[in-house]
Amino acid sequence: MADFDAGQAALAHLHLDENYQRRDPAPTARQRLGRFTVVCLILNRTIGSGIFVTPIKVFTGTESVGASLLLWTVGGLIGTCGLLVWLELGLSVPLRMVEVMPGRFEKKSVPRSGGEKNYVSGIYQAREQEH
Repeated sequence: MADFDAGQAALAHLHLDENYQRRDPAPTARQRLGRFTVVCLILNRTIGSGIFVTPIKVFTGTESVGASLLLWTVGGLIGTCGLLVWLELGLSVPLRMVEVMPGRFEKKSVPRSGGEKNYVSGIYQAREQEH
């Protein structure tokens, strides 16, 4: 079993807050993903291996090459619209002031887990604070 020395223990506590919860530092400007990179990543995941599996199913269902290509085009446009909505949502979530302890406020973004609910509730809470 490995033992920690004082230097390793200090390094392990570097990203912990006063409640010993892990704080994730924000990425530096060089580490951030741009719009083009995010679009490419999402398209890669969306198209992925499905492009090799589903053309036969689509062609079997339509029995027409033209209809198959039309459905693929429409599906691609719908997928791209969804991609752009999530891209805009993910890149425009505002930081908001959250009371972390009585009388102590910090700027926080959307939590890392929880999916769409966190994005939507974060946006509506920010709008309520503006009015």
